[in-house]
Amino acid sequence: FPHREPHHLGPVGLFASYHPSWPPLRHHGPLLQHSLLILLELHRTGQLSLETIVSKTSHAVADLFQVEDRGYLREGYWADFVLVDLDKPTLVTKDDLLAKCGWSPFDGQTFGASVETTVVSGQVAWRKGQLNETTRGRALTFIR
Repeated sequence: FPHREPHHLGPVGLFASYHPSWPPLRHHGPLLQHSLLILLELHRTGQLSLETIVSKTSHAVADLFQVEDRGYLREGYWADFVLVDLDKPTLVTKDDLLAKCGWSPFDGQTFGASVETTVVSGQVAWRKGQLNETTRGRALTFIR
């Protein structure tokens, strides 16, 4: 990909993934688990800034769909965020897949970063390779 920062993204207003319910990711296709790692690869190769990734995966989604109290780290908002280690590689293996389908187009690929912790509605859902299957997200509400 050529280098493209926010003002060159043209019609790309946001980056989104499909995950209609939580938990766990096992009910979904093979791309959700690695979608953030794909974007972080674009950052690692100089194609996207971290600010663009945050904006297009969080702020723009909440703004476009008018999601109440989500999409930003602000007092009084639900805490939905991910902590990543930009220097810890992730090797994709079949044994680590959470998708029910049991396969990934990234099997055997190494991403340059890793997801260390995922917080959903203020609760830890993923930490250091372990899924907390008791974590439940809250239903979204919309300002309309």
